[in-house]
Amino acid sequence: MDDIVEPALTVKAVGTQWYWHYEYGVTIIGEVGPGFSPIIEFDSFMIPTGELLLGELRLLEVDNRLVVPILTHVRVLVTGADVLHS
Repeated sequence: MDDIVEPALTVKAVGTQWYWHYEYGVTIIGEVGPGFSPIIEFDSFMIPTGELLLGELRLLEVDNRLVVPILTHVRVLVTGADVLHS
């Protein structure tokens, strides 16, 4: 993971107690040092059990899925904003 110095895309995933917040962005390396500049931000909430369709998995289905490109170097930064449960 540390061998890729300049990934094509950086995704910041912020876990909260009941949803995930994602930020697609680019890593900026300048005079001050490396930084993160978000381009697209969105939240991803679990779909309530009563709204699941046949074949969907409880506690794993969300309204907005994280999508990343294939055959591309992607850096994922994961952090927590508050209490996280397994």
